Amino acid sequence: MTLLIVVDSFKRSTGPSPEALAWIAAVEAADGQALEPAVAAAMAAFFDWRVPYGGACCLLKGARTLAGALTPLIGPAPTAVDVSGGDYTRYNLELGPDTIASRIETGFNTSNLGLTDHHVVVRIAVALPFQPNAIALFEAERTAGSIYTYSRGSDNAMYWASFSSQKFTSVQGGWTDYPVGLYGVNRNSSTEFDALMAGVVTTEGRAVGTRVDAELWIGDRKNLQNHVEDTHIDLYSAGAYIDSAEFASQVEAHMAAIEAALP
Repeated sequence: MTLLIVVDSFKRSTGPSPEALAWIAAVEAADGQALEPAVAAAMAAFFDWRVPYGGACCLLKGARTLAGALTPLIGPAPTAVDVSGGDYTRYNLELGPDTIASRIETGFNTSNLGLTDHHVVVRIAVALPFQPNAIALFEAERTAGSIYTYSRGSDNAMYWASFSSQKFTSVQGGWTDYPVGLYGVNRNSSTEFDALMAGVVTTEGRAVGTRVDAELWIGDRKNLQNHVEDTHIDLYSAGAYIDSAEFASQVEAHMAAIEAALP
C-alpha cells in the first residue's frame, strides 16, 4: 500500500498517522483490493482531521465496496438495513430507492455525547428534491430531549433538535431542493445550538432539556413512519462540538479532494 503525502489543502506535512494507515488497511481488507494511492491519501487526511473529535463516523465515499464504506473511522461498525451493494457507488450511498425501511443503524448511542458539547450530522451528496413525505436524515428518538433532523415535505420545512425540549423549524426561502452539504446539529452551549443546512448555519435559542438517549439511526425514524426517499449521503458523524463554519469548510474541502482523486 502506497500513500501520498497531503500538504497544502489540510495543513499536514508529515503524512498520514499510524491510526489512519490502519483504517485504510481495514477498508482495503473489506474491499478485497487496495485503494488507489491518491484516494487512500485523501481519505487518510480526512481521518486525521475528524477522529480527534471522537464519537462515531463513517465515510461513505472512496471505498470500492459497501463493506469498505461501512468500515468506520471511529466508533462501532454500523449495520445497513435493506441496503444492497448496488446502492453504493464510490461517491455516495443511496438510501430509500427500494424500501422505506432502508437505513443505517449506527450502533452508536447518544449517551456517549456531551450534553452541551456535541455534533450530529449527515452530508447530502446529491441535491434532494422537495418531496411530499417527511425525510428523516437521522434520529435517536423523535421526542423532547432527543436528537434528530428531518424535513416535512408538506411545507419543505426542516426540523432540528439537540437534547432540547423544543425543536427548531426553518424554511429556506427561494430554495427548490435541499442542496448538497451538511445537515444536522452542533452544540457547545446550554442555551442554544447551531442548526446546519447545506452550509447555512442558524444559531437558535433552544435550551437543553432532560436528555433522551438512544441508538442513532441514519435515514429512518424508529417507528418507520418517516424515512428517506432516494437520498444520497456520503458521511455521518457524531462527536464533540466543532466550530460550525470550520466544520462545513473542512468537510467540503475533504470531500472535494476525495472526489478529485477517484478515477
